[in-house]
Amino acid sequence: LFDFPALNNASAIQYTADEEMALTKPLGLRAPAIIIPVGLDADIFDRPDLDGRMRKKLGVGDRPLVLFFGRLAPKKGLDISIRAFARVREQFPDAVFVIAGPDNDGMKPQVEQWLDEAGVRGSTILPGMLNGDDRIALLRDADLFVLQSHTENFGISVVEALAAGTPVVISDRINLWPDVAQYDAGLITPCEGSLAADAMIKVLADKNLQLQLVQGGSKLINERYSRTAIVNQLLMLYRKAISEKKLA
Repeated sequence: LFDFPALNNASAIQYTADEEMALTKPLGLRAPAIIIPVGLDADIFDRPDLDGRMRKKLGVGDRPLVLFFGRLAPKKGLDISIRAFARVREQFPDAVFVIAGPDNDGMKPQVEQWLDEAGVRGSTILPGMLNGDDRIALLRDADLFVLQSHTENFGISVVEALAAGTPVVISDRINLWPDVAQYDAGLITPCEGSLAADAMIKVLADKNLQLQLVQGGSKLINERYSRTAIVNQLLMLYRKAISEKKLA
């Protein structure tokens, strides 16, 4: 009674990714569609002065650091990432997995059970939610960011990792994955532990690949996700909507 008239009479509906727009097709919405991603201020993550800060705080030294940063929630696929990390440890025995983020859904006991079952509890750190400089430092200090979500309408944490200069391995259920693939900014896998593990090992073992992914991520941020790029697109959308409204 309320949502559909509002949507159908809108000047435009903004989606954050092609995949997100595709998921709404069964609704048969009539308003024009436009895709404008979620942007960020990349300069916030340009903080070389923070490099090494969280490695020191967490006591991991120069060990390979794999990072999950997000809510401890069922849709985030942490069970997949944990099984994948267990495989990574076979190739990199000193690797450490940092699982950072708030536990709003009371999932920490389940996560700890998965860690025990995979035999990686002793090589995993759960620092909880981090903010401010600690958050930026951890994203920069990580060698690899992983997110095997079963569904994500966009995936802003992936964009933050890219802005921090960290390679990513993500699932093909995160709606920004086509951009990541197009720019060679990360490796994309299905939500499957062994395939995610293969991708993680591939990145950690190849310095040239890491550099390629970091460069691709920087280009993606600058061209698609920077604050300037997003604001310019939004201004064009708003001006067009206002102009058409005046002519109506």
